[in-house]
Amino acid sequence: MDDNVHLFPMTTGDQSAAEGAIIDVDTMDFEKNVLEASLKKPVIVDFWAPWCGPCKQLMPVLEKAVAAAGGTVILAKVNIDDNQALAQAMQVQSVPTVLAFFQGQPVDGFMGAKPESEVKALVARLVKLSGEQVPQKQAAVSAEHIQSFLDKAAEILSTGDWQGAQALYVRILQADPENDHAVAGLLRTHIAAGELDEAKRILSGFQEELTKMPPPVKAVEDFITLIDEAPAKSSDALGKPSSHEAFFDLAMAYFKEGRYADCVDALLESIRKDKTWEDGKARKQLLRIFEALGNDHEVTMDGRRKLSSLLFS
Repeated sequence: MDDNVHLFPMTTGDQSAAEGAIIDVDTMDFEKNVLEASLKKPVIVDFWAPWCGPCKQLMPVLEKAVAAAGGTVILAKVNIDDNQALAQAMQVQSVPTVLAFFQGQPVDGFMGAKPESEVKALVARLVKLSGEQVPQKQAAVSAEHIQSFLDKAAEILSTGDWQGAQALYVRILQADPENDHAVAGLLRTHIAAGELDEAKRILSGFQEELTKMPPPVKAVEDFITLIDEAPAKSSDALGKPSSHEAFFDLAMAYFKEGRYADCVDALLESIRKDKTWEDGKARKQLLRIFEALGNDHEVTMDGRRKLSSLLFS
């Protein structure tokens, strides 16, 4: 990676996100992710807007303070442009507006951008109110152990534990902020968590500063592109395929839903019926999926074996 690129320091929310402490909230999930969540730990709600300059100044300060609290406090970010009814219900008259909830009730807050000292004081009050203890920081990952941590994080992610994997990738990036494999792994944890927009936000940092994407990160970029190309309908809505195009669409719906084995099987079935359909479109898409999943993914390894059997049978 280019020596002038420092991805991890730009993503101030990633450490706390590893502990589930920073989330985007909308009108539909406000009750669950703010009011109900505040029954267990304090939730700070940051009402912001993309056009708001002070919001852009305050948000990283909030993220940093919440990250330092080690998961004892949640930060919920609400874009008022997309959630106007919610902002009105909360009587938000200007942005940024910060409201803190505990036990289902508003307990603190402020309006406007505040200095870091005041934000830290708010978080400290909330931690004290909840009776929690801020956990001690874990020991840094030493350079000679980075590969073993990468292997462990990948193993954990393969089991579906994206939070555990994310925590390890964050620790690796603290030790080596330019580690391509850790960045790619972090992106994959956000995808696994359903946080595609956050993955895209992190990825945009590379796209703006690099002329050539590192291979591990390029694979994740391709992964996101495949999701964006998938049909809007769910696999259930698409029903049983009756044509090559239908098999293709069903496969990509499976991919979007994280059903990678089903995706591969649908494309393999299309290839089995006709290897030459649209100049080998199904085969080419299958190769894109293998690259996006990674050579070590069990679905890739199994799929490559099945593809070879079809092509050379």
